[in-house]
Amino acid sequence: MLRLHLILQYSSLLLLLCWSSFNCIAQCAFTIEGTLKDEVSGAPLSGATVYVRELSAGVVTDQQGKFAIEQLCAQTYHLNFSHLGCAEKQMTIELKSSKLLSVFLHHHAADLQEVIVEDHAHELDATVGEQIAPSLILEHKGAQLSELLSTTSGVQVLQNGKGISKPIVHGLTNDRLVVVQQGVPLSTQSWGSDHGIEVDGSMLNQVKVLKGASALRYGPEALAGAIVTAYSKIQDAHLHGSVTNGFHSNGRGLFSSFKLEQKRNAFAYRIFSGYKNFGDFNTPEYYLTNSGYRNFSGGLQLQKNLNRHFFELYTSVLSSENGVLKASQIGNLTDLQLAIQREEPYFATQEFSRLIDPAHQAATHSIFKFKHQYTLSDYSKLTQSYAFQINNRKEFDNRRGAFRYVPALDLRKWSHFYELVYQKESIHDRQFETGLQFVFQDNTNVPGTATLPLLPDFRLLRPAYFIGFKKQKDKLLFALGGRYDFNLLNAWPIRRGIVNVVEQTTHINHNVVLSGSLQAATSKATRLRVNLDVISRAAKMHELYSDGLHQGVASYEQGNEQLDSEQSMKLSAEFKIFGHKASLKVIPYVHLINNFIYLQAQDSFLLTVRGAYPLFIYESNDAIIRGVDLDFKYQLSNAINARMMFDYLKGDNLELDMPLVQMPGARLRYSLEYAPQKKIGFLQHTRLSLQCNHQFKQHYLNADQDFIAPPEGYTLVNAKLSTHLINTKQQLILNVQVQNIFDITYRSYLNRLRYFADEPGRSVNVQLSYVF
Repeated sequence: MLRLHLILQYSSLLLLLCWSSFNCIAQCAFTIEGTLKDEVSGAPLSGATVYVRELSAGVVTDQQGKFAIEQLCAQTYHLNFSHLGCAEKQMTIELKSSKLLSVFLHHHAADLQEVIVEDHAHELDATVGEQIAPSLILEHKGAQLSELLSTTSGVQVLQNGKGISKPIVHGLTNDRLVVVQQGVPLSTQSWGSDHGIEVDGSMLNQVKVLKGASALRYGPEALAGAIVTAYSKIQDAHLHGSVTNGFHSNGRGLFSSFKLEQKRNAFAYRIFSGYKNFGDFNTPEYYLTNSGYRNFSGGLQLQKNLNRHFFELYTSVLSSENGVLKASQIGNLTDLQLAIQREEPYFATQEFSRLIDPAHQAATHSIFKFKHQYTLSDYSKLTQSYAFQINNRKEFDNRRGAFRYVPALDLRKWSHFYELVYQKESIHDRQFETGLQFVFQDNTNVPGTATLPLLPDFRLLRPAYFIGFKKQKDKLLFALGGRYDFNLLNAWPIRRGIVNVVEQTTHINHNVVLSGSLQAATSKATRLRVNLDVISRAAKMHELYSDGLHQGVASYEQGNEQLDSEQSMKLSAEFKIFGHKASLKVIPYVHLINNFIYLQAQDSFLLTVRGAYPLFIYESNDAIIRGVDLDFKYQLSNAINARMMFDYLKGDNLELDMPLVQMPGARLRYSLEYAPQKKIGFLQHTRLSLQCNHQFKQHYLNADQDFIAPPEGYTLVNAKLSTHLINTKQQLILNVQVQNIFDITYRSYLNRLRYFADEPGRSVNVQLSYVF
């Protein structure tokens, strides 16, 4: 009996172990399979990627758009579905049994979320422009947004010192380039060029550069294009977020950012914040006194789905302080002339400081936005948005006594923006969009500065209507668009004299935008796109009425009330050719602009009670800008890729028969990247690259068009390492960059403070991001 009892015990234990083993095997024997289709046409999407975050692996769909992922355990999985030219879709699955899915991807670039434009070579795409890769956005968390944008072809950076910069697209910037944050065109550009973009690049996960018909929705200011920054919809039911901390050796910059988001049932939220603190930057020879900056940003995004309704509430604030280079603050004409001629600037030092002197800028930009989207049918929707912006900008001078901490310039602007848009798509590859916009701005000079204002008080009223249409047929895709703006500008300039008099003036302008694009698949390996844009743009307040010191660029600027609207026509083409290992993109363009408004340096300096400064006056003449962008990629092996980009443009003042000022010189960039497919020890997704950027001297400029000749060309060598230290449900990502490896001394023609000092030298940047 005892032996029988033992046999039964061991048999039961063996059966239990077998059952447990079978149960474990069964629990990891589930399958997720399905089909990916185009949302509009219903066609299967072959070659699409289905990526499982928990497995750090994925599969590719077959010719019928089908996929299968086997031997899955009972747990939660995060799936990413992507296809070239489609908006990426995310899905969270609580797997308790095998699943059969039908996934539809949206095949229109207007709603792209995190897709790298360079990978769209085999698709027809009506969007003209580029989208920045998410990996690049992550790597540039501690940099200015303009520096991130300059990684794309045809985009360079106009700087007013290290902390203030704006992108230049095909030679145009400032009021000819719209910056859009979460669907809201920012209203700060009408204050002039001596301030940066009021967007914190560390807060973004989507950045696009749009041109042509794709940008007309954002107004006639999109003469050069639109920089569109945004956060995508919150789609995951689990708590996710990221924390990034970093250090830049040059400027001893510290920066940090965090993001937290979750979707619960039909409600979703996202919280984000960031902080940067940079001290004095250093050239290879000396520190740039009072060149540091610091800013704080934060925001909240709430989303709610209710049947066919989608609601979104978005609010953000950015507060910044930027030092004004001390070497640019000169007290008399003799010292100003000497300062421009000196190799080492006044007030150069060998000591680092984080202090920001009284000469600095302080700005606060706040946005409140409400959006409501109603889905009329499977292919049409109606969206309305209202946004309110508050912008406050202060400039402080080197003042003494009771006015030491009183701003010499104190501007406050309230902006209201309303938009109503109807969009419709059909199964015949058509897309239609039309909408109304309404803009009202109220700009006020806050009293108490004890100085005459740089800009007068003004009010702007601008209703607008736009319409766009896209259609694809076989191997052809064309897009047409139009926009009309009515501008009513009331200003109250101060007429200076023995007795200063305030006078009301009124400007009425009718601005029209027309845009057309035709794209053709000329063969299996080539694509050709032709774009024609006709735009009229009314002169802005600073171009009409500036009369005073712009502290940020240490110059005195004067406007011209007689300036007419710019009338421009731009013809561009884009030719792509791609093979198994190589691809080439060529973009030639020519831009004719009547009444082109530009800031011209005068042949004399101006002495004021606040010091001596270079004098610039706004002028206008007919002009032409033509150029070409080249982008060549070659895959040397499975792990090594090479890339070369070249930008060239030339601008002419047709009436005066002379070159245009502030036009970028030619630029050549080439890089070599090593990205092994396998792990290196415990490191995954490792990318190591070496970059060489050569900026040619701007030779195309007359000697009497500037105070000094453009600086010599220069070559910068940079290195970059990116790797994942942890790659499971949580990711720990390390980014290391070395800029200006050889610590060369140079000056940039596109830096308006080049008259006084060199550019910063070598910088080692380290960034650690924890993503969960």
